[in-house]
Parts: sequence; structure tokens; C-alpha cells
Amino acid sequence: MTEILRRLPPHLAVFLGASTTGYALSLAGVTALQARAELDLAAARQPAILGVQAVAARTEALARSLAAADSHYQSDVAAYAAAGGRLAELDAALAALAGSVKAINGVTTTLPTSVALPRVARQVASGGAPATSSTTGASGAP
Repeated sequence: MTEILRRLPPHLAVFLGASTTGYALSLAGVTALQARAELDLAAARQPAILGVQAVAARTEALARSLAAADSHYQSDVAAYAAAGGRLAELDAALAALAGSVKAINGVTTTLPTSVALPRVARQVASGGAPATSSTTGASGAP
């Protein structure tokens, strides 16, 4: 290649060198412009990226909260199911008690509202002090 350059007239060699230099400088300028545009684009996208990251963090927190709520719900369901059996037993006992109260109420409505009791005569005997036959010996007399 250097042989070809030696055979070229000097003004063509200078032109070739200058055009190569100009092309290199224009590529460097385009690269600098593209790098600056990339930086500007990244800076413009930064709020959106931060927003997406914040939404992702809130989504993870919400998922944890939902998992905790599901755990509490499942334990409440188990407690309700356990209480449900006892409630059925209590309901049956209350139904039996209601039947007993109804039977008692039926019997009480057949009873008379008042009962005539016989009169009781009472005698009070009035008399003196009761007779005694013993001595205590407390006063020294037999």
C-alpha cells in the first residue's frame, strides 16, 4: 500500500489524508452526539425507572400483606369450622330446651289460677309459768 501512495501525486496524497482525517473527525463527532443523546435519554427515563421500581416495591409489600391476610383468613376459617360443630350441638340443645319449655307451658296453662286451701284453727293456751321439780343448788339450799 505504501508503494501506491508513493506513486500518487502529492496533492492527491494530501487530499486523501485530509479526507480520511475529516471522516474520522465526523465519526468522532457523531459518536459524541450519540453518547450525549444516550445520556440525555437515560436522564429522561430515570423518573420512569424510579417509578417502576417504587411500584415493584409496593407490589411486593402488597403480596406479603395478602399472604399474611390469607394466613389469618385460613386460621379464621379453621376456627369457624371448629366452632360450627359446637354451634350445631348448642342449637340441638336449645331446640330440646324449647320443647321442654313448651311442654311445661302447656301444663301450666291447665292449672287453676288459685287453689282454695282449708282453714286451719289454732288454739293458744294461756296459763302460768310451767311447773318445775328440780333445784340447782346454786343458792346453797337443797
